[in-house]
Amino acid sequence: MANAETRRQWTMILDQDWEALGYVGLPDGSGQHLGLEGEIHELFDYAIDGRPAPIWRDQTLPQYNAIRGVLEPVFRLATKFLLCPASLDWFYYLIYAPRAVTHPLVQHNGADVYEYRRDDTPMETRHAMARAALRRLAMIHTISLGDSGSDEGLMQPSTTYYEHGVNIKDDSSTKSGIRPHITISSWFVRELMDLCMEGKLAELRMLTMGTKMALTWIHELAHGAAAASSLRILRAFKQEITLRAWAYVNGFQRDPKEANINEDLFEDENSAEPGYSWENFVFGGNVELPNSNSSSPLAVFKWPNFLKGKKDLRRGGWKPSVTEYIVPMQWLLNVNSQTWWDSVVDGDTTALYIKRIIGIRIFRAYTDVPDDWSASQSSEGIWPTDRHRSLGSSNSYRVSRIQPGVKIQDPSRSRANQWVD
Repeated sequence: MANAETRRQWTMILDQDWEALGYVGLPDGSGQHLGLEGEIHELFDYAIDGRPAPIWRDQTLPQYNAIRGVLEPVFRLATKFLLCPASLDWFYYLIYAPRAVTHPLVQHNGADVYEYRRDDTPMETRHAMARAALRRLAMIHTISLGDSGSDEGLMQPSTTYYEHGVNIKDDSSTKSGIRPHITISSWFVRELMDLCMEGKLAELRMLTMGTKMALTWIHELAHGAAAASSLRILRAFKQEITLRAWAYVNGFQRDPKEANINEDLFEDENSAEPGYSWENFVFGGNVELPNSNSSSPLAVFKWPNFLKGKKDLRRGGWKPSVTEYIVPMQWLLNVNSQTWWDSVVDGDTTALYIKRIIGIRIFRAYTDVPDDWSASQSSEGIWPTDRHRSLGSSNSYRVSRIQPGVKIQDPSRSRANQWVD
C-alpha cells in the first residue's frame, strides 16, 4: 500500500520504515481472512418500531437501501468498535458515573466545569447498563448524510420530537438529556462508492476509508450519548433557544458558537471532547486519516494534543509537540477480519490499542516553544531519534522507536498489531 502517492505524502518516512510497519511485502494470505460477520447495531437501521420517525432524517428508504451495500462493512465494524469491552466501559462511565465539579474549580464561559471518573461497578453490570442505554439512544437519535462543513462528522442537539428532553439512562419518564442529531459527511460514501468501482486494486484503500468512517460514527455517537444523558446540556440548549429567539426578534443573529454547552471532563483529561476521549480510551489515542486521502495510511496521536480540541481546552495547557504515528498495516487488517475478532481475549480492554513504531513529530509554532525546550518535554517522552530542538529548526522530523535487539511490545493483549496466523 506504500505506493508512490503515499510516499510523496510521507517524505520523511524511509523505505525500511514502510517495511517495518507492514506496508511492504505483505505475507502470503495476509488478506484471506478479511471480512466481518455478526450483528449490526440498531443505531444504524433505517427505522425501528416504536419511534416517532425514521432514524435517517434526510434519506428516504430507497436511498438508504441504495447505499447500505457499501456501508454494511462500515456498520459491522462500527458495531464491533461500539460494543468492545473498552467502549462499553467508557459509555457506562459517560452516561452513569457521578459528576463533581473540578478540583481545583475550573469554569468555562462563566459556568462550572464537571468531571467524572471510573467506579467499582462490576464489569458485567457496566456492560449491561451501557448496552441498554445505547438501545435507548437508538430510539431517539437521528442520522443524516450531508455537508458537515470541514468536519467528517457533527453532532447537534435538537428538541424536535422531544421538546422536553429525553432519557437514555433508564425507562422512567424523567428527562435527563437532549436528543442528538448526527451528520456524517457524505464524502465518505462518495469515496467508498468510487473505490468500489476500482475493484480489488482498491481493497486496502476501502479498508482505510471504511475504518475511519466507522470510527467517526462512534466518535459522534459519543457526543450524542453525552448530550442525551446530561440535564445541564438540556437546560443550556433550552436557554440557547430562548436567546436565539430574542436575538431574532431584535434584529440580531446569534453565533451558534456562543452556546454555553459544556461537555464534561473524563478523569484527568484537560480537554472536554467526548469523541476523542472515547477514541483515546479504546484505541490509546485519536485516529486520523491525514489529508482525508484514502491513499494515506491511518495515523494515531496521543490525545489531548495541541492539534485537536483547542476550543475544548478546560485546564492546563498543551505540550509543545505531538507525534503522528503511522498505524501498522497488521492492525488495519486485523480489525477488518472476523478471524481476529474471534480470537480476542475475553474482556480485553486493550484489544484495539495501536502500536506506535514510526511517525512524524510535529511542533507548535516557533514562538510557542521556549528557548530551553527539549525532547524530554514531548508528549511521548524520548525515543532513539529524538534530538534537542532550537528555535529556527524544522517544525517536524521523523521519529522511530526501533532499537537493535529491543522488541517493541504490542500494547494489545489480543495481538491486534501482529499478523493473524
